Amino acid sequence: MKKSGFTLVELLVVISIIAILLAVLMPALSKAKLQASAIICLTDVKTLSTAWFMYVGDNNGKIVGAHTWLSGPDSKAKKKNNFNVDATAVYSDSKQNLLTNWVELPQAEDGTRKDNRPHKDHEILGIQRGLLFPYVGKKIDVFHCPMDKRLLQDKKRDYGGYRSYSIAGCMDGYYFAGLRVVKKHSQIPQPSYKYVFVEEYWKSDTDGFGWNSQAWQLNPTGDSWTDPLSVAHGNKSILGFADAHGEAIRWKDKRTIAYSKDKGANSEYRNQPDNPDLKFMQERWTVLK
Repeated sequence: MKKSGFTLVELLVVISIIAILLAVLMPALSKAKLQASAIICLTDVKTLSTAWFMYVGDNNGKIVGAHTWLSGPDSKAKKKNNFNVDATAVYSDSKQNLLTNWVELPQAEDGTRKDNRPHKDHEILGIQRGLLFPYVGKKIDVFHCPMDKRLLQDKKRDYGGYRSYSIAGCMDGYYFAGLRVVKKHSQIPQPSYKYVFVEEYWKSDTDGFGWNSQAWQLNPTGDSWTDPLSVAHGNKSILGFADAHGEAIRWKDKRTIAYSKDKGANSEYRNQPDNPDLKFMQERWTVLK
């Protein structure tokens, strides 16, 4: 009686066919994954940009602070830690700026500051106590990009950064060169041209804090980056603009990608003369005249 089943040759042929199919399909699947993550991230940034814009409407044209510090005089973190706002006013041309921010620093339930290598839950609590959280429908997921893998890379200690987005320092943050920061939406020329939100999740192992502390910074002149961007969606980054729209920007210069992947903000990749990506960001940085 003839036995049913595959011969060794037939099995090898089937395995070979499967291997060929996988080789053909894997790049397409990887591309699809990048496209899906970009769509999610773009949706998140649009939500944040809309929340930022709604805050303007509810506050007589004032924009929310770009700092990651405190969100009001009744902040639990302010009361618990006895923060002296006058002492930290160096970060802005307005002391009130330090009390009107979109997110707060990582903290415990009672307000104790936990901003040095914080646990994810402490960072999330700081986000929830910021001024923009009610405007996003209290949905914490919109603050995190699916391509931000810092927590996975350091899951033993569960820190490494949860929030994937930052606000540009010119938008009521601070600027170390002494330029004025934007305080009201009416001060922004061409809001559809000027960005507010950037993707930033490189700082986990470079700034010593383990989270995106303070605003994202850029020198609007010169040939050097200040803070890197995060580039994760097939050489693209997501930006949110002052008119509440979002865009996926594909970078043209390989040096932009290299700097985004480097582990040190003061690396050799920082100075990049004639980089069109740097010029793109500088042109869209809001500088008050």
